[in-house]
Amino acid sequence: KEATYKKANQVIKQVSMFMRSNLLHINMSKCCYMHFEPKFEFDDTCARVRPLTSSNDESKAILINGKAIPKVNSTKFLGIVIDDKLTWEPHVDYLKKNFVQW
Repeated sequence: KEATYKKANQVIKQVSMFMRSNLLHINMSKCCYMHFEPKFEFDDTCARVRPLTSSNDESKAILINGKAIPKVNSTKFLGIVIDDKLTWEPHVDYLKKNFVQW
């Protein structure tokens, strides 16, 4: 929850300082983050399956050098499309789309 965002921003700040001190940069156009959620249905008493954020998500942000990183539901990583539920559906759809173009 809020502690998660705080910790993420602390870690990213350290990574950013390391990158800057080694004359490297972070490509903001390729940065994003996602919260992974379990696919299984459990009751709300299990802390691992409760939603990570509350309804006021807009107030929470993960920042790099003061710029917000967008939250996404799926992204392409090393050629594989992954989603926040860790299913193969987005990747299969991506492959179908590319095969049709051939």
